[in-house]
Amino acid sequence: MTIKLPPIKEYVFREQWLLDKGIDLDGDAIAAYQTELGVPHLFVGDVEHLERVDLQTTVEVILLTDLLEHLSCPGLALEGVKRFMTADTELVITVPHAFGLPNTLRYALGGFREGEQHVATFNSAHLDTLLDRHGFQLTELCSGFERYPASGWRKVLFPIPLALLRRMPRFGGTLIATATLRPGCADRGPEISPERV
Repeated sequence: MTIKLPPIKEYVFREQWLLDKGIDLDGDAIAAYQTELGVPHLFVGDVEHLERVDLQTTVEVILLTDLLEHLSCPGLALEGVKRFMTADTELVITVPHAFGLPNTLRYALGGFREGEQHVATFNSAHLDTLLDRHGFQLTELCSGFERYPASGWRKVLFPIPLALLRRMPRFGGTLIATATLRPGCADRGPEISPERV
């Protein structure tokens, strides 16, 4: 699948999603969200063991944003979210792009530093294979960047990488994937589709 820019003029990922239900390992963080932001339907749970979370519902959209790179077994999270999905549910995933321009430049210049607590890296092929192995079909793959620089020299120089990203979106620093369940894969474990063998 070709990496492209989203249909909007530029993609700037910001967590401005309307949260209906959420799961986090950190009970203190959940308490803060509930009291400070008034988000009521949050559950303490491990996304690698969603079978232990007492939540019986399906949803239209599941967000796994900036999460998979922190998990020892991201496939467990993908298997776990299936119980909250219907054939129409969209799974939206964002991960740092291992071959994105920011990481490539940092590595070439000797300044690369992996994100704190990251245990996995992703590129478009890895993400597609992981989704396929766990019964999902990739429906869209985009790249982008997380935020505009607020000030300083980065703000002044930012139009240069932005112009590059518009011409070659495969070098965006963040991969943004949308996937749905592959027909017939809702309740089955990991598999590799025949066309991948």
